[in-house]
Amino acid sequence: MRTMLMTVLLTVCFCSVAVCDERPPVDGRWGGGGLRSTTPIPARPAVAVEGNTVSIYLQDALSNLNVYIMDNNGIVFETVVSSNGSSNYTYDLPWTGQPGEYQILMVHGMYGHMGGHFTIE
Repeated sequence: MRTMLMTVLLTVCFCSVAVCDERPPVDGRWGGGGLRSTTPIPARPAVAVEGNTVSIYLQDALSNLNVYIMDNNGIVFETVVSSNGSSNYTYDLPWTGQPGEYQILMVHGMYGHMGGHFTIE
Protein backbone atom coordinates (compact mmCIF):
# COMPACT_ATOMS: atom_id res chain seq x y z
CA MET A 1 0.00 0.00 0.00
CA ARG A 2 2.85 2.38 0.86
CA THR A 3 4.51 1.67 -2.50
CA MET A 4 1.23 2.37 -4.34
CA LEU A 5 0.79 5.62 -2.40
CA MET A 6 4.32 6.77 -3.24
CA THR A 7 3.84 5.83 -6.93
CA VAL A 8 0.59 7.78 -7.11
CA LEU A 9 2.13 10.70 -5.22
CA LEU A 10 5.04 10.91 -7.65
CA THR A 11 2.67 10.66 -10.62
CA VAL A 12 0.54 13.49 -9.25
CA CYS A 13 3.62 15.65 -8.56
CA PHE A 14 4.97 15.23 -12.09
CA CYS A 15 1.60 15.81 -13.73
CA SER A 16 0.91 19.11 -11.98
CA VAL A 17 -1.44 21.74 -13.32
CA ALA A 18 -1.58 25.34 -12.12
CA VAL A 19 -4.98 25.87 -10.53
CA CYS A 20 -6.67 29.18 -9.80
CA ASP A 21 -10.20 27.76 -9.63
CA GLU A 22 -12.64 26.87 -6.89
CA ARG A 23 -12.94 23.35 -8.34
CA PRO A 24 -9.43 22.07 -8.88
CA PRO A 25 -9.30 19.49 -11.66
CA VAL A 26 -8.58 16.02 -10.39
CA ASP A 27 -7.37 13.25 -12.61
CA GLY A 28 -6.24 9.69 -12.23
CA ARG A 29 -7.35 6.11 -12.68
CA TRP A 30 -10.90 5.47 -11.46
CA GLY A 31 -12.93 2.32 -12.12
CA GLY A 32 -12.24 0.03 -15.03
CA GLY A 33 -9.10 -2.05 -14.80
CA GLY A 34 -10.98 -5.32 -15.14
CA LEU A 35 -13.08 -4.74 -12.02
CA ARG A 36 -16.12 -7.01 -12.04
CA SER A 37 -19.04 -6.14 -9.84
CA THR A 38 -22.80 -6.52 -9.72
CA THR A 39 -23.08 -2.87 -8.67
CA PRO A 40 -22.08 0.04 -10.92
CA ILE A 41 -18.76 1.79 -10.33
CA PRO A 42 -19.34 5.03 -8.37
CA ALA A 43 -18.77 8.35 -10.12
CA ARG A 44 -15.38 10.00 -9.61
CA PRO A 45 -15.10 12.10 -6.45
CA ALA A 46 -14.85 15.87 -6.95
CA VAL A 47 -12.99 18.51 -4.95
CA ALA A 48 -14.03 22.08 -4.17
CA VAL A 49 -11.97 24.76 -2.44
CA GLU A 50 -13.64 27.82 -0.94
CA GLY A 51 -11.33 30.11 0.99
CA ASN A 52 -9.30 27.68 3.07
CA THR A 53 -12.02 25.00 3.26
CA VAL A 54 -11.60 21.88 1.14
CA SER A 55 -14.68 19.77 0.39
CA ILE A 56 -15.05 16.33 -1.17
CA TYR A 57 -18.22 15.67 -3.19
CA LEU A 58 -19.39 12.11 -3.75
CA GLN A 59 -22.15 11.79 -6.34
CA ASP A 60 -22.68 8.10 -5.52
CA ALA A 61 -22.48 6.26 -2.20
CA LEU A 62 -18.86 5.40 -1.39
CA SER A 63 -17.01 4.27 1.71
CA ASN A 64 -13.38 4.18 2.76
CA LEU A 65 -12.01 6.89 0.46
CA ASN A 66 -8.55 7.79 1.78
CA VAL A 67 -7.84 11.52 1.35
CA TYR A 68 -4.35 13.00 1.66
CA ILE A 69 -3.37 16.67 1.44
CA MET A 70 0.31 17.36 0.88
CA ASP A 71 2.58 20.36 0.58
CA ASN A 72 6.25 20.43 -0.46
CA ASN A 73 7.25 18.89 2.88
CA GLY A 74 4.90 15.87 2.74
CA ILE A 75 1.48 14.92 4.07
CA VAL A 76 -0.13 17.71 6.14
CA PHE A 77 -3.57 16.10 6.54
CA GLU A 78 -5.12 12.69 6.02
CA THR A 79 -8.55 11.21 6.67
CA VAL A 80 -10.97 8.55 5.49
CA VAL A 81 -14.26 9.75 3.96
CA SER A 82 -17.42 7.64 3.79
CA SER A 83 -20.82 8.81 2.55
CA ASN A 84 -22.65 6.42 4.91
CA GLY A 85 -24.70 5.01 2.03
CA SER A 86 -25.87 8.44 0.86
CA SER A 87 -25.71 9.83 -2.67
CA ASN A 88 -24.86 13.49 -3.38
CA TYR A 89 -22.75 13.67 -0.25
CA THR A 90 -20.43 16.60 0.54
CA TYR A 91 -17.78 16.29 3.23
CA ASP A 92 -15.94 19.39 4.45
CA LEU A 93 -12.48 18.31 5.57
CA PRO A 94 -11.73 19.27 9.18
CA TRP A 95 -8.49 20.94 8.07
CA THR A 96 -7.79 24.63 7.84
CA GLY A 97 -5.04 25.20 5.33
CA GLN A 98 -2.56 28.03 5.49
CA PRO A 99 -1.85 30.03 2.31
CA GLY A 100 0.22 27.99 -0.13
CA GLU A 101 0.35 25.33 -2.83
CA TYR A 102 -1.09 21.89 -2.07
CA GLN A 103 -1.78 18.56 -3.71
CA ILE A 104 -4.77 16.37 -2.92
CA LEU A 105 -4.77 12.62 -3.41
CA MET A 106 -7.87 10.44 -3.05
CA VAL A 107 -7.27 6.68 -2.98
CA HIS A 108 -9.84 3.90 -2.89
CA GLY A 109 -8.65 0.29 -2.59
CA MET A 110 -11.20 -1.01 -5.11
CA TYR A 111 -11.86 1.85 -7.55
CA GLY A 112 -8.51 3.63 -7.97
CA HIS A 113 -7.03 7.05 -7.28
CA MET A 114 -7.57 10.70 -8.18
CA GLY A 115 -5.28 13.64 -7.55
CA GLY A 116 -4.83 17.32 -8.30
CA HIS A 117 -3.29 20.62 -7.20
CA PHE A 118 -4.83 23.67 -5.57
CA THR A 119 -3.77 26.96 -4.01
CA ILE A 120 -4.99 28.61 -0.83
CA GLU A 121 -4.45 32.37 -0.95
